[in-house]
Amino acid sequence: MHITESIDEILRSEHSLGARFYERFFKECPHLQTYFRGVDMDRQAILLTSAIVLVETIQSRKASGLGPYLQMLGRQHQARGISREDFTDWTESMLLTLAEFHGDRWSKSLECEWHQAISNVAQKMLEAYET
Repeated sequence: MHITESIDEILRSEHSLGARFYERFFKECPHLQTYFRGVDMDRQAILLTSAIVLVETIQSRKASGLGPYLQMLGRQHQARGISREDFTDWTESMLLTLAEFHGDRWSKSLECEWHQAISNVAQKMLEAYET
């Protein structure tokens, strides 16, 4: 399986990747839950799925024109107080969630594809962080 097939499975599934992710994320990183106070988590789960589709699009289709959008997201995350280190926690939780979601279809090569894709997007977002 490749990253594009992974996205196809996520979008076809009746199970929300976003809901699974936030359950894991808040369990593993309870200190980050404060950033989501007052947030409609059903809506946030949908937004997360859309974000993962964007990550795959950027990786698979080399959609480099989205750089300004990612930098704007980076500025928004910094304004909310989200640290650079929080991106690492997010990435680890997402990779574990993807592995759980795909089960026996998950592989080391798929993990590497997702890690690279997420890292590329995170790097672009972090470029907008002011030091």
